[in-house]
Amino acid sequence: MCGIVGYLGQSVCANWLVSILKKLEYRGYDSSGVAGLNKEGFKLIKKPGQILKLEKSLPKDWEIESGILHTRWATHGAPSEENAHPHLSRDKSWAVVHNGIIENADFLKEKYKLKTIGQTDTEVFENIDEFVKIFDEVKGSYAIICQKTDRKNLFIAKNQSPLYVAEDKSHNILIASDPICFTGFSKSAFMLKNGIFAEISDQSICFYDRKGLKKDIEKINVENCQIVCNESEVESFMLKEIFEQPLALKRQVETYKKNNVLRRLDKNFIKKFDRAMFVACGSAFHAGLIGAKYFETLLNLPSEAVVASEFVYNKRVFDKKTLFVLISQSGETADTLKALQTIKKAGAYSLAITNVAHSSLAQSADLSLDICAGPEIAVASTKAYVCMLSAMYLLAKNVCGEIDQGFKDILDASNKLLDFDFNKVEALATCLKQEKMVVMIGKNFDYVTALEAALKLQEIAYIYTMALPAGELKHGYLALVEEGINIISFAGEKNLLPKMINAGLEAQSRGGVLTMVSPWSGDGIMLPITNQFLLPIVSIVPMQYLAYRVSTLKNLSPDKPRNLAKSVTVE
Repeated sequence: MCGIVGYLGQSVCANWLVSILKKLEYRGYDSSGVAGLNKEGFKLIKKPGQILKLEKSLPKDWEIESGILHTRWATHGAPSEENAHPHLSRDKSWAVVHNGIIENADFLKEKYKLKTIGQTDTEVFENIDEFVKIFDEVKGSYAIICQKTDRKNLFIAKNQSPLYVAEDKSHNILIASDPICFTGFSKSAFMLKNGIFAEISDQSICFYDRKGLKKDIEKINVENCQIVCNESEVESFMLKEIFEQPLALKRQVETYKKNNVLRRLDKNFIKKFDRAMFVACGSAFHAGLIGAKYFETLLNLPSEAVVASEFVYNKRVFDKKTLFVLISQSGETADTLKALQTIKKAGAYSLAITNVAHSSLAQSADLSLDICAGPEIAVASTKAYVCMLSAMYLLAKNVCGEIDQGFKDILDASNKLLDFDFNKVEALATCLKQEKMVVMIGKNFDYVTALEAALKLQEIAYIYTMALPAGELKHGYLALVEEGINIISFAGEKNLLPKMINAGLEAQSRGGVLTMVSPWSGDGIMLPITNQFLLPIVSIVPMQYLAYRVSTLKNLSPDKPRNLAKSVTVE
């Protein structure tokens, strides 16, 4: 889970390349480095910590004609200068940056008696001599850029982890693990597939397969993946993305209408299946829980959601009557891709729901649905989560033959998404900033909202937050409720309101401080909508803002929470 960048072309300032690398800091920020070559020779600088430390250490006049850069999220070895990339080969003739994980790194180190400096798996490449041949023994995922320290040529390799190559009008080459890096550089790029290698020189980009045979690769349009502002232009990407959610939902509806996106996902499509299984991780898993409820309630199709990292360990019966829906914001989530491999091997049908139309998940599944959220940079998902819910609601309404009503519903929700009392959320954030634990409760759809809201508060405010079905309070968890503990109760469904009130009273009578999130109670955070199916889309937004404000009140980084990266490309 790292970000890599490569450049070859006219002389550019090293600081410009580092500004490109900063667009990938959401992928990891515990160390970074840059290796560059110009007419004066080769230079390597790397630093532990965020990219800002690397940026401050760069010589002001350092120009680079060919270079590789890296921002790291540690998998092997602690964040340190020794473990930071780029790494040099033993004879210092090669430099290498790597995104992914080499599963047999220890075996290779032992087999070849490699005398490594640090503890990273990437250092197995220190004895590179023949670029393609070295990968015959490597097991795992990788996106790799190698640079000769005495000439400009770059060499790249890709397996599982994403890698793109773009060229501008002046024939300068930029390589990156995410096309957001190409903002202002190029609107199209080559997307490498697994097992593809390339050599890049001043004259050409040559792609090869494992047998060394040349391959032709078509360019894809990456304009929709590019960001429209820099971090310095916004207070926080998370805050920006929270406020972008109404626009994101409207863009989704407009895109689905204009391009008839759901034409293949109708009642005839669903008739092929007896059940649906949603497979995902993190926030996408919570979206899958809602998706399963949509399918069961609106389509009368038995459905369940499964955590992708556990999916492969279950002894399941795969058949063509099960629809597997795989959800991932990035489309590069390693556990979800692993689950997809299992599904495809069994010959079952797969539908990908993702925010990146050309991602590995979208390319590998039988069918893909783009959620149209636009680039999401903050680690904690906001607009992508809401757009996942919306996409699955529209899918279900399309199958019902009620897509026009579905579009109307989502547009109505989009107009009310930010219609909550920000002052009440601010006041709650002030109460929570010193807390060590918070409890969130809900029933049915609201329980899933509690799960997602709890994840947000834990991700960026570092407060342990327990999310429970309201009925479970009595079955052991009330033992944790003591004087002053904050209980946030989601009570959106009117028919369940009496039960939610009772659960809240149980907590209050034991000293709990209760906040209701509901369209039915004026004492807490009021919601502007009562539609059971739209409530999960609307009710999560004040909780996203709550987590953001608690984080900032604690002087934490809401965009870059400790120990986390956005695109989880390792298992």
